[in-house]
Amino acid sequence: MMREILIIAKDHRRFQQIEKACRPSFRNLTFILARTTRDAADLLREHHIALIILEPLTRRERTPSLLSYIWKFYPDIPVLNMAGDRESVESLIVGEEGISVQPVPTLPAENWAEIIQQTLQGERDGGTIYVSDISLFAQMIEQEQRTCTLRVYDDVHHRVGILFFQDGEIKNARLKKVQGKAAACEVLTWESIWIDIQDSCELPAPRIKANLQAILIEGRLNKDNEADDDTAMPGMGSDREEEAYYRTLVDSDPDAPASSEKEESTCDAKAATKSPSRTRRSFLSMVAALLLALLAVTAYMANQYRDNPRSQKTGAGEKDPAATVRFTAAKPPSKTPAVKSSKPARAAAAPSKKVIKKISRADPLKINRSAASPAPTVFLYYTFSKNRSLTEQLANYLAARGVAVGGVEQAEYTKNEVRYFHTDDLRGVKTIYGYISAFLNNSHISVAGSRFTFKDLSKNYPHVPRGQIEVWLRLTPPG
Repeated sequence: MMREILIIAKDHRRFQQIEKACRPSFRNLTFILARTTRDAADLLREHHIALIILEPLTRRERTPSLLSYIWKFYPDIPVLNMAGDRESVESLIVGEEGISVQPVPTLPAENWAEIIQQTLQGERDGGTIYVSDISLFAQMIEQEQRTCTLRVYDDVHHRVGILFFQDGEIKNARLKKVQGKAAACEVLTWESIWIDIQDSCELPAPRIKANLQAILIEGRLNKDNEADDDTAMPGMGSDREEEAYYRTLVDSDPDAPASSEKEESTCDAKAATKSPSRTRRSFLSMVAALLLALLAVTAYMANQYRDNPRSQKTGAGEKDPAATVRFTAAKPPSKTPAVKSSKPARAAAAPSKKVIKKISRADPLKINRSAASPAPTVFLYYTFSKNRSLTEQLANYLAARGVAVGGVEQAEYTKNEVRYFHTDDLRGVKTIYGYISAFLNNSHISVAGSRFTFKDLSKNYPHVPRGQIEVWLRLTPPG
């Protein structure tokens, strides 16, 4: 997913130098420039900013107010200062916020790539993990009473959410400009996401007082209501405190346009709105959009009619037997000239609730498997000889559960790791994850770091087919 680095500077040449020097090293990062305080605040509210770089600070500028705004509402975003003088930076920052700005020595633009990489690596010092349901992972954080910051990435919908945990309790959440409980209810309902774990939580003040279970229940109810009503999620507007602080910051910006300029721009906008040519163009655009929507609906209904042979055979005056059974199950079936039989015909009954419960217990992962999906193939590698028997036990454990094991080999790695390779989709990853977790619990084996790591090998190695996943963990045998 594309992430953005915000550079707040008036010198456009400095911005171009840093962007040109860092572009070859970061293909998934975009650099954006803000010349004024208002531009910086607007970009923070509407974009997924990963890092902020400030130009050298002076006493005449309103940068301390902007830093206070960042620390109060965006504490997860690291800030770098180009000045390199810590005393000059701290002398400009007043108040009780305790703003943390990392000064960077005056260096050429070519050295900024390494500085940015080191700063962003601190966001995942606790590891990176893929989960299908973030609510289960959040409950695990609560049980472990862990202090951390979670950056949640939803690549499907292109959004990023931040969760703040202190001693296992959720204290704050952020989704762009949305803060607090409303953001937590939204982020904790995401599925199939990547999480960067940071083993620290810098939070000026907690904004959530409810417990995690109540937030999970409220988020699920809001999601169900949104699906039924097809309306926006309640409470997803801008935070009142953040909105008031933003207005104060924008009004006090010395670089903001004067009131006369604002009035002129407002009058120009109204005149453009009343222009007949503009009104005609907007009307034609609306008509064209309606026609395109009508054509799309017509094409969809035609495809449904063509794919359903039962609808083609049923005439205008006839009734569809399936529809009669579906909506009026109490009525007897329609009389048809079928061959008489001694035994009455029995319709196929739906599975009972007991059968559904048995299926759910047999498959705790609740994966919708089909015969068409290929079975995962797992290749097990161990580093040291002492892990050979442990790896062979895991191979037998997986093979007994229907997982195709390609082999057990020794590989040369610098760390004591056991790696698993398989070619399957992410549902297969979830299956393997459940089997490995059960094996570790039954064998009383501890996992160093208590985390798994999943990454697509095709991104780093061109010769590996797309979709081949690497899963590794560090094992510590008992005793």
